Amino acid sequence: MTMSVLLFPNVLFTSFSRLLIPEFTSLMTKNYKKRILEICKKAFFTISIFSILMFIIFFSFSNEISLILFKNLECSKYIKVLSPLILFIYLDNIIDNVLKSLNKQFEVMFCNILDLLLTISILYFLVPSFGLMGYLLSIVISEGFNFAVSYFQLYKAIGLKITLSIVIFGLFFIFLSIYEILNVM
Repeated sequence: MTMSVLLFPNVLFTSFSRLLIPEFTSLMTKNYKKRILEICKKAFFTISIFSILMFIIFFSFSNEISLILFKNLECSKYIKVLSPLILFIYLDNIIDNVLKSLNKQFEVMFCNILDLLLTISILYFLVPSFGLMGYLLSIVISEGFNFAVSYFQLYKAIGLKITLSIVIFGLFFIFLSIYEILNVM
């Protein structure tokens, strides 16, 4: 339930990023990598700002959101714990669609298979020992890993450099999420 709440605002950018697929394909056939890079930078900036705003809303108003949607506070702590991952999830969605438009479907599939194998391994080892905390940690590790591998693929494809501010925010969000997981349990 919590992940669907956190992912709902991303519907706007999923539609937007899918509209970029034919545009990027056209630009790639004309070898206009600079233009692709410019559009990616703008998209990354926009998604980053939106993600941070969504994080602030979900993190600050998790109780209210939980009461409105679920009529109880049970989901509130999970909304708060998983909200720092919004930045990675939303950016990864854009990256995957950009890679698909650059004819890198195999790389996207490979990344997703690696992510799946990592998640299964973490779940196999952490959940029996740590229960729900192990499951939540597996989500944090999996999302961070998936974003890192996807970004690396995009960097190889078009040379998109991530800004220091996104790295700092990303690390902050990962540590905040782990901190919240430890506090919930």
